[in-house]
Amino acid sequence: MYKTVSHHFIPGLRFHSFWYYQARGSTGRVRWARLPMVSDACAQADPHGAWWCAQRCAAVLAQRPWRSMQLPPGLPAQPDARQMAHVLQQWLPGWSAAPASVQVCTHALENGGSALLQLHVWARSAPSILWAWVVGVEVQARQSLQGLTTAPGSLQAGHLSPRALLIVPFGQDMPWATGHTARVRLHARGPQLRGPHEVVAQDGCWFQDSGLDAVVLEPEPRHGAVPPM
Repeated sequence: MYKTVSHHFIPGLRFHSFWYYQARGSTGRVRWARLPMVSDACAQADPHGAWWCAQRCAAVLAQRPWRSMQLPPGLPAQPDARQMAHVLQQWLPGWSAAPASVQVCTHALENGGSALLQLHVWARSAPSILWAWVVGVEVQARQSLQGLTTAPGSLQAGHLSPRALLIVPFGQDMPWATGHTARVRLHARGPQLRGPHEVVAQDGCWFQDSGLDAVVLEPEPRHGAVPPM
């Protein structure tokens, strides 16, 4: 018996030098479109990258041009999870957007959805807040010489154990080909509402989160779902 680790990303993303996603044009045809990942938000209007993350997440889930995700006027520069969920619900009819615990994020990803995290981190002995887009999950599978111990399927099948969330924090340098810039290690002892959680960046930097706020997005059952991972 041995264990293998794999990364599962939300549907409709591709990493080939740059980021691409499946966008539906005016004719209904789906094509691969470029998704800019440069931190282009105004420091005063979006200092923590909340709306930067929300725009890209919503564009990928809705398969719409990311520039068409227009921000309503009068948005707070530093929204909380409930305010974020309210705007995302307007952008994504047929989807459920709601604040939740970080452990629920894996369930949303399994159902073809995604999530946003508000990180409360300590870096260089100073508190910092930033938002991150959850683009995938790292899972561990138990295998034998004959392969998987159970038939392949969803993350709920029992043979796949979520180990970490794969995230893109706002303002972080983007390694284009890996599909994520940091990992949030999940607690092994079951669902918990608060941290601390370990956040490990691709460049090896490590910091501890004092508590995560999450907004999870899932397709409502009657509208169908994007094929799950």
